[in-house]
Amino acid sequence: MRRFRTLFVGSVIALSITALVLPAQAQSGTVTAQVDGSGFSTSTQTAQDVLDNRLLGAMGTVEVVVRLGDAPLTQALRARATNERTAASSMSRDQQQAYVADLERDQDGLLAQMQSLGAKEIGRLTHALNAVILSVDAAQLPTIAGMAGVTSVNPLVHYELADREVNDAIGATAAIESGVTGRGVKVAVFDSGIDYTHKELSGPGTLEAYARAYCGNEAATAPFSPACGTAYNNPAPADLFPSAKVYGGFDFVGEVWPNGPGGFSDADRSEDPNPLDLEGHGTHVADIVAGREGVAPNAQLLAVKVCSAVSGSCNGVALLKGVEFALDPNGDGSISDAVDVFNLSLSSSYGQIDDDLSLAVANATQLGVVVVASAGNQGDRPYIHGSPAATPGVIGVAQTTVPSASALFIKTPAIPTGVQVIPQSWAAAPIAQAAPLTYIATNLGTQRGCTDAQGTSPFTAGQLAGQIVLVDRGGCPISFKAANVARAGGVAMVLANNVAQGPFDPPPSFSFAGDDAAKTIPVYSITLAAGNLLKSNSLNQNAQVDPATAANVFGSVVTTSSRGPNNSFNAIKPDISAPGASVSAIAGSGTNREPFGGTSGAAPVVAGSAALLLEKFPEATPREVAARLMNTASPAIQINPAVAPGVLAPVARIGAGEVRPNAALNATTMAFAIDPIFNLPFASSFPASLSFGYHAVSEPITLRQRLLIQNLSDRPRSYTISSGFRSRNGTGVTLETPERVRIGPGGRRLVTVRLRIDPTDLPEWTMNGGVFGGDGFRLNGIPAGIPGVEAVPGLETDGYLTISSG
Repeated sequence: MRRFRTLFVGSVIALSITALVLPAQAQSGTVTAQVDGSGFSTSTQTAQDVLDNRLLGAMGTVEVVVRLGDAPLTQALRARATNERTAASSMSRDQQQAYVADLERDQDGLLAQMQSLGAKEIGRLTHALNAVILSVDAAQLPTIAGMAGVTSVNPLVHYELADREVNDAIGATAAIESGVTGRGVKVAVFDSGIDYTHKELSGPGTLEAYARAYCGNEAATAPFSPACGTAYNNPAPADLFPSAKVYGGFDFVGEVWPNGPGGFSDADRSEDPNPLDLEGHGTHVADIVAGREGVAPNAQLLAVKVCSAVSGSCNGVALLKGVEFALDPNGDGSISDAVDVFNLSLSSSYGQIDDDLSLAVANATQLGVVVVASAGNQGDRPYIHGSPAATPGVIGVAQTTVPSASALFIKTPAIPTGVQVIPQSWAAAPIAQAAPLTYIATNLGTQRGCTDAQGTSPFTAGQLAGQIVLVDRGGCPISFKAANVARAGGVAMVLANNVAQGPFDPPPSFSFAGDDAAKTIPVYSITLAAGNLLKSNSLNQNAQVDPATAANVFGSVVTTSSRGPNNSFNAIKPDISAPGASVSAIAGSGTNREPFGGTSGAAPVVAGSAALLLEKFPEATPREVAARLMNTASPAIQINPAVAPGVLAPVARIGAGEVRPNAALNATTMAFAIDPIFNLPFASSFPASLSFGYHAVSEPITLRQRLLIQNLSDRPRSYTISSGFRSRNGTGVTLETPERVRIGPGGRRLVTVRLRIDPTDLPEWTMNGGVFGGDGFRLNGIPAGIPGVEAVPGLETDGYLTISSG
C-alpha cells in the first residue's frame, strides 16, 4: 500500500479578477483605468484585510510587495482588446506611456508616505503588477496597509528549483553536463499514471491538452468537466499520447477503485489504454526521474498506472499485470522490448520475501531490469522497511534532506533556547514572527484542528486572530488542520507529533493533502516531547520564530523514512538514500510545480541515477548498477545536525549512504558480496552490502563472507581495505579483512571478510516485545560528548568497509 499522498489534481485554482472601467473616448496621451470594487476597492477593506496573515506578528525588517488599486498596464490593455493577440495594440505608444506615468505618479505619492515611516524602495512594477516592493520595519505594516490606494501587503517570497538543487548536490548536474543524460534508457513508472501533457514532460503544457487527454474524443473545456459524462479517460488523442517522452503505457486500475460497490475487490478495477494521471503522485515521480530538469532528462518513460486516483492504494492485481506489461510492452510474447528500469514509489510495511510482487520484481532483475523502490515512510522502527523494496536485488531507497532543508526553533520566555520545528515545504515561507502561543483544549476537535463529520471547523472566524496555534497530530491531514487555523485568523500553526521519537530525531515532515488555505500561513512540525514541553510551560506566552537563526540540515536522514533490516532475512535494508523533496510537476496544471517528498520522491532520484549509468554502461547487470551506486554513495549522513552535530545515522536507516551518480559513472573500482545468506533462486541479483544474518550467540563465533573486488581501470592497482564501526564502538564485535590486495587491469579478486562476535563483551539487551520493542532509536545508543546528555551503549553494530587506491 502506498504511504505517500500528494495534491489531488482536481483541486480548484481560484483567480482574482480585476474589472476595469475605461473611458469610451480617451484623449490622446491620456488613458484612465479604475477598479470597480470587485475585490480591490479600499472602501470596504480594512488594514487587517489588506495585510497578509503571514505578516501578522512579524518582527524586525521585512521585505514586502505592496499592491495598489489601479490596474497595471497589462490589464488595461487586455480590457480594451477583443482577444490576447490584439491587446498590445489596443493603446497607442503614447497612451501606454501616459498610463504608466499616471501609475508612477500615484506610486510616488504613496512611496513618500511609506518612506516617512522608514521604508526603503527595493523596486516597483507597472506592467505585470501595479506594485512597489519595500524593505520596512514590520511594526509599520499596519499603517501601510491602511493607506488609501493600497490593496494588499504580502511577504516577498524567494523561489528555488529544488530539482536543480538536488541534481547539483548529488552530482547529477555534473553527469548531465558531461553528456550523460539517460538517452536511450527506458524507465517504467509504476504509479498513478503520468500527465503526459505537462510541459516538464515534453507535453503541450496547457489545460486544454489535459482536458482532451482526460475526456478522449468527447468535447471538454477543462479537466473533470461534466461534459465528459462517465466516459472519461477514453483512449488518448493520438497527437498527445504516446509522446516522445512518455512513449507508452496502460491503465490497469481505473478511476474508482477501491471506492466502488465492491470496496477493495477487483470488481472495482477497470482497464483502458490511457494512463493519464488524475491524482498527481505518478507525475511528480516521472518528472523527478526524467523531466526537463530531472535526474535523467533524456530517458523515456513507460506509464504503468496501477495506483488509485481516489485513495492512497495501489491495486495488487494491477501491480502484477503491470510488471508483465513492463517486461513486454508490445505484448508479442518476447521481452526484447522490456524496459531497463522499474520505479516503484510504493511500499507495504514489514516487507516479506514471499510477497508475490516481491518475487515478480526479483524475477525481473534476472532479466536485466534494475528495480528501484521506496523503503516507506513509517519511521525509525526495526523491520518496518517495506516491500517490494525489502527484496534482495531490489534497490530499496531511504529519504534524506534536500540541500536547502533547514531547522528552525520556536522560543518562548519559558524555553529561551527553543525547541526545533520543521517548516513544511508546501506552506507559506517562514518569516520572523512573534505572537501568543495557544492550544485550545476544549475538545478533541480543537486539540487536533480537524473539521468534524458535518463539515464544521472546530474554530470560529477570528477566534485565532494573531496567534500561533499548537495542534496535535491525528484525525485528519495536516494541511486540513492548517487551513482551519488560517481561516480562523491564526498567523502560523505548529503540529505536535503523536509518536515518540529518538532523543536527536528531528520532527517529521508531511505531504500536502489539499485545501490551498493551508498555504497562506507558515506550518511547522515538532516532536511529541517538544509538544508536551510547550503545553506544560509556554501556552499564552509570546512565541518567536526567526528564519535568521535557522540551521541547515542537509545531509541528514528524514525522520519518517522507514528503517530496516529486511524482515525475512535480517539483511541490510535500505540499500541507499536520496533527497526526497524535489519540486516537480503537478498533474493537470499544464506548467505548475510544487515540492514532493517522502521516500516516494527519493526513489526516482535513484532510478534516474540508474538510467544515467545504463546509458554509459548498457551491458551492466542490475547487481553491477546497484554496486556502483552503493560503492560511491556518501556515508556522511547524520541524524540531526541541528541539535546533535556529528551523530551519524545508522546503516539500517540510510544503507550505503546518499546517492552520487556522477561518482558512480566515474568509479574505477566495484565491490560486492558473493556469498548471500539467502538461499533463493535469484541470488545473482543481490546488491553490494555485506549482511551476516541473525545468530543467537552464547559463545564466541566467527562468521565469514566473501567480497569480490573488481579493478575497472586499465592499469594495475594496489588497494588497502579498512573497516570502521558506525553507530557504536564495536565492543564485542570485530571485523577482519586483508589489509592490502593487488589487482591487474580489469581484473577481479576475492577476499574473505570475517566477523567475530564475543557475546561476553556485548552490552546488555534492553529492548523487548513491549513498549520499547518498536523504538529504533534504542538500537543506536547515545554517543559520549553530547552536552547535557548521558551516553548510552548501542545495541546495534554496523559500519562500512573502505576500499582505497590512491
